[in-house]
Amino acid sequence: MSSPRGSLIILSMSLFLSISSAVNFNASAANSLYSQLLHRIDEQDSGDITEYHVFSNIKILSPTPIPRAPPDAPSPITIQIIAR
Repeated sequence: MSSPRGSLIILSMSLFLSISSAVNFNASAANSLYSQLLHRIDEQDSGDITEYHVFSNIKILSPTPIPRAPPDAPSPITIQIIAR
């Protein structure tokens, strides 16, 4: 007995969704671990607690310039006619 025609589409969509959610979960777990590595709490001799937060701001420049604005419009052509 053959299955209905649309069942393959539903199967592939549910497989895609489960793979997608697994990838999102792994990325979220890695991000959480990374943020925990950057966060440190030290106890001082006085009993006070010092909390450290590490922040990073990395700007990567592309080797090829990427335009950020549309190009200028072409300038209008002017023709000067001199009559004698």
